[in-house]
Amino acid sequence: MNRIFRQLPRLRSAPPAQRRRFGSGAGLMLVCGLLYGLAGFVVTALPPVPWLWGILLVALGLHLWAISLAVAPPGKWLSRLGQGTLQLLAALGITLPLAIALNYLGSDQINDITILRTMGEVVVLSLGAVGLAILCRWSTDGLGQRLSYHMTRHQMRGIIALVGILGLTLGGGAGLLISWP
Repeated sequence: MNRIFRQLPRLRSAPPAQRRRFGSGAGLMLVCGLLYGLAGFVVTALPPVPWLWGILLVALGLHLWAISLAVAPPGKWLSRLGQGTLQLLAALGITLPLAIALNYLGSDQINDITILRTMGEVVVLSLGAVGLAILCRWSTDGLGQRLSYHMTRHQMRGIIALVGILGLTLGGGAGLLISWP
C-alpha cells in the first residue's frame, strides 16, 4: 500500500516537454492581425467587387472551426476528416478572393498586352495570393495553439475571431482610403 502512494506523485507530474511555459501570444496576435489586414487591404483596394468580403469572412469562420477541432481531444477518424475538409475549404475561401483581387492589377493599355506577359502575371499574382493565404493560416494556427494553453476553446475562438475581423476591418478601411476617388 505504501508503495502505491509513493508512485502517485510521479504519475501526476507532467513530462518535461509539457512543462514549458508559453507566452501570451501578443506577437503572434500582431502578426496575425497584420496579415489579415493585408488581405483586407488587397480585397478592398484593388477590385470593384464587394462580394469578395463575404467569401473572406466565411473562410475566416471555417478556419476558426477547423482550429477548434484541432484543439479538441482526439476523436474518431471522422472528426479528423472533417477537420481536413474544413481546412481545405478555409484555404480555398481565403485564396479565392485574394487571387481575384490581385488579378485586377493588369495593364490598362491594350497595346501593352502580350500572351506570355499576361500568363506570367496571372501565375505570379496567383502564387502571391496562395502565399498570403498560407501565411494567414500559419499565423492563425500558431496563435490558436499558443492560446489553447491558457484559455478555453471558446475564449480562444473569440480572440482569434476578434484579431482576424479587426485586421480585415482595418486593412479594408485603409484600402477604401487609398481607392477613394
